[in-house]
Amino acid sequence: MTAKFGLETLDLSAVVSKVVSVVENFDSTTSVENNLVDAFAAAAEVATFNLQTEKEWREPELHRQKQKALMNAIGNAHQEIIGQLDGFNSYPASSSNPMPDVVGKRGKQLIFAEIKNKHNTMNSKSSDATFHSMVGFSESKQFKDYLGIVVQIISPVPASGEKMWISNRPRKNLLKMSGRVFYAIATDPMKRRPTIDFDANEDLRKWPSWQAIDLMVDIFLKELEKQTKSKTPTAKYSIA
Repeated sequence: MTAKFGLETLDLSAVVSKVVSVVENFDSTTSVENNLVDAFAAAAEVATFNLQTEKEWREPELHRQKQKALMNAIGNAHQEIIGQLDGFNSYPASSSNPMPDVVGKRGKQLIFAEIKNKHNTMNSKSSDATFHSMVGFSESKQFKDYLGIVVQIISPVPASGEKMWISNRPRKNLLKMSGRVFYAIATDPMKRRPTIDFDANEDLRKWPSWQAIDLMVDIFLKELEKQTKSKTPTAKYSIA
């Protein structure tokens, strides 16, 4: 792969290994015991989907639980990957020493961020909790000069002429943006600062680093193929 944006140094072997192990070590018995079955939903599915036996319902239900565990692992993987970008560090959740998911210091580019896997998985309660957490970090002495960003990895990319990010509850130092926009900024060779060196109307599609997230996906999929010895689907994967 052509060396670009420092992504050629990414070592995703450990990150991918964690994702793979979640599926390989998934305990269906424990999952059933720890997740209460919605009897109403189960009965409705059996009736409306014309299922003949409970087994026909239980097998896809276990698959959904396994997929949920996998999605949680992928969310953690996104945080760890960003933590490997030049100038960035990832921090595990901790009640005794709370830190943002990732913190970046690249020249004058100072960023802390909370990483979310998909834009449509954040309900109002989780959005409120994330916002109040971000406010707390932004008002602390450690991050008072930092820009706080909620990164939604899978999120619609703004159409041509639309703003590249939105302010979070109208605080100018708290932003919300897609994963593609964030990667373009976090790997920008010029280390330009959002809201200072350019605003939300800047057309980041013209930046070379606009494709940075695609390069990350390529690295991830190659490592996934290596560890699972399975070919990933040939369809071109791209994060919106």
